[in-house]
Amino acid sequence: MNTSRVSLKSKLSIGATKNVRFGGNVAEILEQYQKGNDSNYVLFLNQLRDPLLKSSQLVEWVQQCTELAQALDKDQNQIVNALLKVRWMEREAAVISAFQGFIITLVSSNPVHVRPVVKALTSCFIPVVSKKDEHKQKLNLEDEKIYETGHFILKTLLKLIPQASSIVTEVFQRSFPYMTKPVTVLEWYVKNLLYASTYLPHLRVEILELIVKCVADIDVHTPRVAIQDAEEEMEENDEDVTMFKMDEDVSNIDDDDEMKLPLAKTLDHLMTILLQYVKDFCFVHDEFQLHGAQKLLKELMKIFDDVILPLHGLVHVQFVIFYICSFKQTFCDTFIKHCWRKVTDPNIPSVLRQASVCYIASLIARAKFISLQSATACLDTMVTWCHDYVTKCADNTAFDFYSCDIARHSAFYSVCQAVFYILVFRHKEILDTKQGHSYMMGLNLHHLITSPLNPLKACLSSVVSMFTSTMRIHQILYCDTIVERNNRVILPVAGNTSSSLGNQNPLESFFPFDPYLLKRSSVYIDDLYTTWEGRVPQTEEVIEDEDEELIGSFSKSLSSPLAPGFSQLMSTTPF
Repeated sequence: MNTSRVSLKSKLSIGATKNVRFGGNVAEILEQYQKGNDSNYVLFLNQLRDPLLKSSQLVEWVQQCTELAQALDKDQNQIVNALLKVRWMEREAAVISAFQGFIITLVSSNPVHVRPVVKALTSCFIPVVSKKDEHKQKLNLEDEKIYETGHFILKTLLKLIPQASSIVTEVFQRSFPYMTKPVTVLEWYVKNLLYASTYLPHLRVEILELIVKCVADIDVHTPRVAIQDAEEEMEENDEDVTMFKMDEDVSNIDDDDEMKLPLAKTLDHLMTILLQYVKDFCFVHDEFQLHGAQKLLKELMKIFDDVILPLHGLVHVQFVIFYICSFKQTFCDTFIKHCWRKVTDPNIPSVLRQASVCYIASLIARAKFISLQSATACLDTMVTWCHDYVTKCADNTAFDFYSCDIARHSAFYSVCQAVFYILVFRHKEILDTKQGHSYMMGLNLHHLITSPLNPLKACLSSVVSMFTSTMRIHQILYCDTIVERNNRVILPVAGNTSSSLGNQNPLESFFPFDPYLLKRSSVYIDDLYTTWEGRVPQTEEVIEDEDEELIGSFSKSLSSPLAPGFSQLMSTTPF
């Protein structure tokens, strides 16, 4: 059997160079092939691969294959594969109609061919892009016809064979273009997958998760520093261009809407598509669809748990969660509550607990749409949890104030840092209220920072610097003595082999909603986002030079890379 296959394959490769034409019908060649005569069989397969094959002849053969669909079992997969490889979607309407009938009849008669059929249909969602069309944004009529036909057949196929859903998601994943492909290729493939999710709602979570995984993969390979360096380098080059070409029109030399780093450009386009999809799903004719939005939020939170939360080094893809939370206050509460459960669950790995509290802190600090009431409710519960933790530890353990066991108390230190970080960003809103100063004093932060656990030693140095400065300026808390004492004592930090007091980030913390750098997709984020420049502590007193230096260093070092009361908030369940 293996010998005959090799022989047939060699005949196909030899026959491809000949101009001999087969003029019989498909039934005859199948009958001859079963009797051992494969000459016409080889000619037929070679002619199907010929791009110059006349449409009229192709239609005739496809119609004959449709009539013989039951006979085209797995032993005849070479004919099926040859037909599926024909670029039939680019031909006349008669050819397209004939192939639609053939594919639907084929999978109905022989479900064994479902996988190659789905693979062929999926390949139609990946545009063939020439160099000159790499940056095209508009869909031409030919591409639109191809996509519509592919979706129509796929939709019909899944109605006939619902069990093929698992094959569809697998083929979608395997067919995803590599990240270095032209932007247009990835862009239209993602758009087609999102469109498929509209008529395959039972596959929407899997499709969204696949897209987010692929976008996250690009995000990981596009670090913040690389994006910033590429933009700065291009700005310097632009200055040189304008300096030496003053008499020329340089307006078209650079497109300000495009990222300079190629992968960042791809990421920007895909984030634009993803954020627009979220908006279109949740708003129909500018009316908010609560039920649909709640459903999408649940799906995105599942994807957050499976894909986003465990990943190290993400910069942008997590803003999908940020964006959907902006639609309704209860969405923020739901997400924060979801993360807080992870923070307080000792059965969850410590790295995920730390990451979860970083998401809480960064969201509350950066999101304009989170009300002050929700922010203070979160602070209440976080601070209460920290006080309870200190009390329990003090009753059971003897501490050395100068040594931090990060491996054991990482959740506590991360929550303390989250409290400090939120207060740095939102202290002005709190203090502007009548009871703001009393509220801040009531948090009893002095009990935390003077506890044997010594949280100021374990937190990110830039957060400690700005928190200390902010508390001193507003005469709420004086931490300088503790900070200076921590800096004088050079001891290793337990649980972190590479850490010492010289380490600027002992917890390996990160803030996932640090500034958004992508240009096109930033239109969805900018109006919802609190930038650091507007959050410098304000006071009638003159800030010392030392504090000004701390402010400057803090704004530069907030983007450290990585690698947890809500009493009112936690009692509400939006869904």
